[in-house]
Amino acid sequence: HTRAASSGEVSIKNAHPFRLGKILGAHNGAVYNHEELCVRLKRNFTVDSMHLFAHLNENRPFEELVARGAIEWIHSDDPKTIYLSKLFAGELAVYGIGTENNVEGIVWSSSYKHLLKSLFCAGISNHFRYAVRRGYVYSVNNAVFSILKDVKLQVTEPVFKKPEPEPQNNEEAPSSDEAGATQRRQDPTPSRRMDDDVLWRSRLWNEGRQLLR
Repeated sequence: HTRAASSGEVSIKNAHPFRLGKILGAHNGAVYNHEELCVRLKRNFTVDSMHLFAHLNENRPFEELVARGAIEWIHSDDPKTIYLSKLFAGELAVYGIGTENNVEGIVWSSSYKHLLKSLFCAGISNHFRYAVRRGYVYSVNNAVFSILKDVKLQVTEPVFKKPEPEPQNNEEAPSSDEAGATQRRQDPTPSRRMDDDVLWRSRLWNEGRQLLR
């Protein structure tokens, strides 16, 4: 794994996967309350992703994590089963090689674009896509892709505040009520960023299909 560090220095020690107790896992994304968790839970983690696997190992509620991305992990009690989950605003592309009635293998990535390009470069055109829902946990074992219906990982969604524009031409700054109304007009749907994420994934999927023609 070659990392673009979101926290901690770029080093072998800080590279995924991480082992926390019985959990060995990797994550593409971010944990935004990394420092607060280190203080409150007395953890000395250099990389924010470590909190995800520590929570899995300690069976702590994922609502404590303000996070995004996609994760994969194994448990030492069942090392032949790989678990996958898509958190808030993350990509998790899972494809079966072959047909739905004759699956020869399963591949996945935290990027649709990269996975489709990899399949293309490998000369694999006979594949299909598995549907993946946010917050659910999936397992891969012996070319069988399954959903764990009774298990969900619901993280707390990060809230990003947009900076208020500075007044120009000696105009007075809008009041808080006016600013709020302007914000709602510009971004009327709170889940707009999620819609943009879906459109982005759809565009990548269409690009990949064109590559494979």
